[in-house]
Amino acid sequence: MRVEKRIGKRFDELAMALDDMAVTIENRAVDAMSEDLDAVADELRKAVTELARLLVRDRTRINRTLTEHRNAIVAELRLPATNGHTVDLRRDDDEGDDDVDDEPDVVNGSGRRLLRRLR
Repeated sequence: MRVEKRIGKRFDELAMALDDMAVTIENRAVDAMSEDLDAVADELRKAVTELARLLVRDRTRINRTLTEHRNAIVAELRLPATNGHTVDLRRDDDEGDDDVDDEPDVVNGSGRRLLRRLR
């Protein structure tokens, strides 16, 4: 019985040592991952800061490019329709129509009357 108690005690000590090693390994892994995540977060923070700086610096160029695109779209919309049908976008509020629909009136042979700017 004495040998069995000694072997049992030794197994318990080994189990405790293994548990301590497992905890140590887990803590090292968590520390390493935390350091890696901190490094990635710092890199992302720097990248976002640099992107913001570039956007602020290029704001004038971006506005100019967007204005050029808007002007090209508006110029395209102002061209006469190729099928002879255009859309009358005027809204006559004083007509008093009870039959108001959401569709614009189609007028044959005339150009666009009013361009509405979307905001």
